[in-house]
Amino acid sequence: MAQFLTTRNIESAIEDLIKEARNALVFISPFLQTHPILLERLGDAARRGVPITVVCRKEDLKHSQRKELLAIPTLTLRFMEHLHAKCYINETRVILSSMNLYEASRKNREMGIML
Repeated sequence: MAQFLTTRNIESAIEDLIKEARNALVFISPFLQTHPILLERLGDAARRGVPITVVCRKEDLKHSQRKELLAIPTLTLRFMEHLHAKCYINETRVILSSMNLYEASRKNREMGIML
């Protein structure tokens, strides 16, 4: 059953998605500027052996952010031109959202659904 998510709910749901992941995590967002807590949670998932795939726009990823992501051992970074989709997935849930993984998105009015 679909659940409607507001901005704050999306943040919380993404964190829960990471915490619950056992077999896979896929994050698709054109813009990445992750909060330190999100990087910490991704690191926790990596320590559990969860394979993580992050897809974003190469031209919009800052060098420092790329370096932080690539330091996570089970994380694979992929690039896609003209990406505009935002989707966050583990083996049991999917979040489709207007929210990028970008610090500024926390100030916007975002919406999404979790399936």
